[in-house]
Amino acid sequence: MAAIKNRQGIWMRTWAFLLASLAMVCVLGLQAAHALDEDPIRVGATASLTGRFAALGSQQLEGLQMWVHDINARGALLGRKVELVHYDDKSDPDTSAQLYERLIRDDQVDLLIGPYSSD
Repeated sequence: MAAIKNRQGIWMRTWAFLLASLAMVCVLGLQAAHALDEDPIRVGATASLTGRFAALGSQQLEGLQMWVHDINARGALLGRKVELVHYDDKSDPDTSAQLYERLIRDDQVDLLIGPYSSD
């Protein structure tokens, strides 16, 4: 009688393990598929590509582009690809402010990176 109960216990634990494993595989598969379907994380920035801060602004933009490339090459950020949206602020504070409003309102970026100069 004890041998029968022992076999039943082993059988039930085996089924429970198989069902839990199958559920985990399904959940992980759905998460991976969902991550691939999500929109990218959009990062917005302005850079002084022209004007008096052009040299430093160009370096800033190159650094941001390298970061985006590195993140996407590693797989993703929070399960999502990264996309950089950037504009030339012409080293002008008023232009920069207008472009940041555009990044927020029109481009609907998820993250903003500030410009190089303090102007």
